[in-house]
Amino acid sequence: MTVRFGEIAAKVIAMSLLLVLLVGLGYFMNAFLEAKAVKEFSYFLFAVVIPTVVAIVLLFLAKDKKMYHSISLLLKLIMLLGVLSIPAFYFFNKTQ
Repeated sequence: MTVRFGEIAAKVIAMSLLLVLLVGLGYFMNAFLEAKAVKEFSYFLFAVVIPTVVAIVLLFLAKDKKMYHSISLLLKLIMLLGVLSIPAFYFFNKTQ
């Protein structure tokens, strides 16, 4: 995508997709707060939301290949933590 439309366009699209992710997570996190599911809210906040905000900032500041590699690794970690939320939430509900 960067070859055809440029680096700035690719950054804008990537940041927009990450912001859409944050809006969707905000909806679910609000539901967690209303249900008083503090553990689930905290997990999403620290494992997904904060790293996603960091990824957006790093993407904005990225200048070289090394920075993009770091962002890629961070996004992979966010995906892994998102998938691990399934057994974590099962465990959270099992202990209540």
